[in-house]
Amino acid sequence: VPDAPHTLITGGAGFIGSHLTERLLGQGERVVVIDDFSTGSRANLAAVADDPNLTVVESTVTGCESLGSLVAESGYVFHLAAAVGVDLVIQSPIRTIETNLKATEAILEAAAPNRTPMLLPSSSEVYGKSSREGFAETDDLLIGPPTLGRWSYACSKLMDEFLALAFQHLVDRHAGPARHHRGDVAVGDLFLQHAGTAGIFRVFRRFDLAF
Repeated sequence: VPDAPHTLITGGAGFIGSHLTERLLGQGERVVVIDDFSTGSRANLAAVADDPNLTVVESTVTGCESLGSLVAESGYVFHLAAAVGVDLVIQSPIRTIETNLKATEAILEAAAPNRTPMLLPSSSEVYGKSSREGFAETDDLLIGPPTLGRWSYACSKLMDEFLALAFQHLVDRHAGPARHHRGDVAVGDLFLQHAGTAGIFRVFRRFDLAF
């Protein structure tokens, strides 16, 4: 993580976000968490609740009035906020779609002006009903019909990837090639190079990350 006042984690009260928060704080980093606690829990951050290097902003990403400044002052953004959970996806497809798309759009818009590096987790769900044993970013995708609510999640995460790639193209038309990985390794590292400084949008389709 580059030297900077803090690292920003959206969805930092979730399972993955809270563990990442603990790890970064343990390394002496300053961390800002944005979470509305709709699916995340304060209990997940209990172990570091009194850490002076932790700031928690209770808000949605789109409703956070200080989002622009928080991103601008970040050395790295981990955008983990998303609509998750089988029940939520099936019972509330509108919320699923709007939460995933609007939050990602907001964070990308905030990150682009200063080329703030950002990690955007996607999902293996975007591969749909593929029967392949190994996946690649260049594979054709087989998504189920819109009459089945579960596919709203897959499509919303896929659109997140499209948004990230579109912003990458907008920010720097000379971006380096994507790198594709298989197996239990994350898929898709997207790098931007800028005259000696690097702005990075990384898209991961799996959560098998080793910290």
